[in-house]
Amino acid sequence: MRTYKFLFKEIIYIKGEDIVFIRKKRKRLPNKKSLYSAGEIDAVQVVKVYDGDTIRVRFKNDKEERVRFLLVDTPETSHPRKGVEPYGEEAKLFTRYMINQSRVVELGYDAEKRDHYGRLLAYVYVDRKLLQEELAKKGLARVSYTRNRNPDMVRKMKEAEQMAKSKGKGIWSNKTYVGRSGYHPEKMNWIERTYKLLRGKLLRVVLDSFV
Repeated sequence: MRTYKFLFKEIIYIKGEDIVFIRKKRKRLPNKKSLYSAGEIDAVQVVKVYDGDTIRVRFKNDKEERVRFLLVDTPETSHPRKGVEPYGEEAKLFTRYMINQSRVVELGYDAEKRDHYGRLLAYVYVDRKLLQEELAKKGLARVSYTRNRNPDMVRKMKEAEQMAKSKGKGIWSNKTYVGRSGYHPEKMNWIERTYKLLRGKLLRVVLDSFV
């Protein structure tokens, strides 16, 4: 898998409102049984990251599927009506970073495996870390679509979301941006909205130039 390589073999990632460089370290994978949702687990290769909560994967039989992350909603990056929303680019870059630096990407499932668009619904694990949970902890996703889902997973996600919310991270840095129905850039003042959108575009350009 590709990684973002910089001087001294350092990796860039997003932490709250800051850009942080860290050295890549190989760690022992966590205990599999203690982390996964119950049921089937598939190892996959990620072939494309569409945005923070949607990817395309290839299974061992070479079949490809579009995968929508369970329990989270990240801001849009290329919606035909909404366009790019603040923190959409950051969420996409963080998802891409987590996938590219991992050794193993796996999918776990809930009772309902597809949405009304036909996309596969999954818990996405990178080196056995739940990617949805990492997005929520960074303030790059809100917990959503929890109806009829695994209650243990919902509880885990809400705890991660509350952690970011209490610290005002990412999407929670503006108290009016996140609503029950989604994201509301129109409630931000013009200066703040423009700054956050330009910041996301700049991060994308910087990262892409080092790939």
